[in-house]
Amino acid sequence: YLAFHEAVFTAPTRIASAADIDAVARSAGLDIARLHTDMQDPAIANAIERNRALGHALDLSGTPAYVIGSQIIDGAVGYERMKAAITAERSQGETAQNGG
Repeated sequence: YLAFHEAVFTAPTRIASAADIDAVARSAGLDIARLHTDMQDPAIANAIERNRALGHALDLSGTPAYVIGSQIIDGAVGYERMKAAITAERSQGETAQNGG
């Protein structure tokens, strides 16, 4: 997965066709026949649809998006922003556990 993911995001041209997908997959060392089989697998389509529906339900507008406790952070954020969100959620959890 990671090799294909990286190949997609570093492709020198826009991926606009099935042939382009095959070329990128081949460059990442994927088994093209297996890729085609997996692309037709209803279980994979269902997993993708569940993820899409969850993103829609959470009103996410794109990627990346992070759900940290009750916070939804849309878009790329730096380390400090992510650390602050985690710290805030942890402190809320501690307050709730201590009866606050």
